Amino acid sequence: MNTLSIGLMGLNFFSGNLGCCALAYSFRSVLEEVAEQEGMHIDLTIYTGARHLEWERSQCGLVTESVVWFSPRKPVSLCSFVQSVSDQDVIFDFTEGDSFADLYGMKRFCSTVLSKRIAERHCTRFILGPQTYGPFSSSVSRALASGCIRKASAIFSRDDESARLIEELTGRKATVTTDVAFALPYEKRLTHPRAVGVNVSGLLWNGGYTGNNQFGLRVDYREYCRQLAGVLLDRGHEVHVIGHVFGDGSSPDEDYAACKDLCSEEPRCILAPRFRTPMAAKSYISSLGAFTGARMHATIAAFSSGVPTVPFAYSKKFAGLYGSLGYDFIVDARELDTPEAVLRTVRFLTESQRESECMASALAAAYGQLSTFKSSIRDILLDTVMARKDSR
Repeated sequence: MNTLSIGLMGLNFFSGNLGCCALAYSFRSVLEEVAEQEGMHIDLTIYTGARHLEWERSQCGLVTESVVWFSPRKPVSLCSFVQSVSDQDVIFDFTEGDSFADLYGMKRFCSTVLSKRIAERHCTRFILGPQTYGPFSSSVSRALASGCIRKASAIFSRDDESARLIEELTGRKATVTTDVAFALPYEKRLTHPRAVGVNVSGLLWNGGYTGNNQFGLRVDYREYCRQLAGVLLDRGHEVHVIGHVFGDGSSPDEDYAACKDLCSEEPRCILAPRFRTPMAAKSYISSLGAFTGARMHATIAAFSSGVPTVPFAYSKKFAGLYGSLGYDFIVDARELDTPEAVLRTVRFLTESQRESECMASALAAAYGQLSTFKSSIRDILLDTVMARKDSR
């Protein structure tokens, strides 16, 4: 039986951010599918800076998993990282879906670039998985990003806009697919038509990491959430307030405290539980009659489980992903003021027939792209096996 050593970078099984976890579990399910189809054993190495290493291990008998911890600030761990990377047949890097950008600050961006350059130098096949590329707002970040992209063995983008940026920066063409989180498994629940899920982003509730409207929204996000919940409740809906990022309460990025704040201000709302896995969150969301949210992977969980969905966009990644699928029921907080955003969200949530038709078309496109991506991954792994045999 053929065995491949595969490294996973920027796929976080251990995060309280269930969106990051959704990417990790979804891509692992793709690898499991290939392993079973081809009778191939896959030895996964998960690279992480997380301290708490608890996750749901693969139930596929053909897949084994181990973890290598490293930090750019710890030279000893970097040496272990380099050695481990050198032992891999292929490395897939997803940069947590949207972190290959300077949007979240140059410190985080430079750390991302460093790990990519090490992997490219020491592993023969370095693959950039489907993700959003950019924004790269400075000449420095554009130069660093283009250097990483040029060195990659293969490049996948999850939207057309990112593919255009890649070609502009490097002259290379990316393979456009969709977000692998569309493949996240879940347990379908009985639908409650009058129940509407409102995903509250702690990051936006707190004004971003900087606390001063970091993402340049025209919408007053807290007021938007209050008004939206009130309008929906007054119209006879159940409003389920749902977090998708959880932690110990120390980070402005966490959703649960913001969700509790909204529920205390509007006690008629129902506070959803703290979910342990993205699969549990998606299963809960699948029971709702409609959904809106500012966490993109929370909206993908709703969308891919057939729930009418209105993404609340704070960055280009929303329009990029959903626009590539031909889905335009998006509320852009950078373009609309608070009253306009509330009205548009409510209108979209209640235009169920046109939205359902558009969703059906978009889902067909997403699953078609996902099928093509799975075939590409299968080809990459089989080519890697053949290349290794030829080198002996």
